[in-house]
Amino acid sequence: MEWTVIVSVKYFVPCQDVNNFAFANAGLYETVTGMVLGVDTEAGKEITIQTETTKKVIGFDDILEITSESDVFHTDWEIEAP
Repeated sequence: MEWTVIVSVKYFVPCQDVNNFAFANAGLYETVTGMVLGVDTEAGKEITIQTETTKKVIGFDDILEITSESDVFHTDWEIEAP
């Protein structure tokens, strides 16, 4: 597909174990790779990725990085995060 964009998204997953000291305070980073189905920059502020087995919706606040082997992110300018 010509307009398909495959990305890898590294995002934060908080600890869900209520018996663990890290519950809701700490967690780990996971990476998912798949096709971008959509990017909501208005209401939900999230990206939707279709992997081989499931659809994953990830909030922008949880994302550490997004990478792609295609040139979709290659630009001649840089943006500095606040």
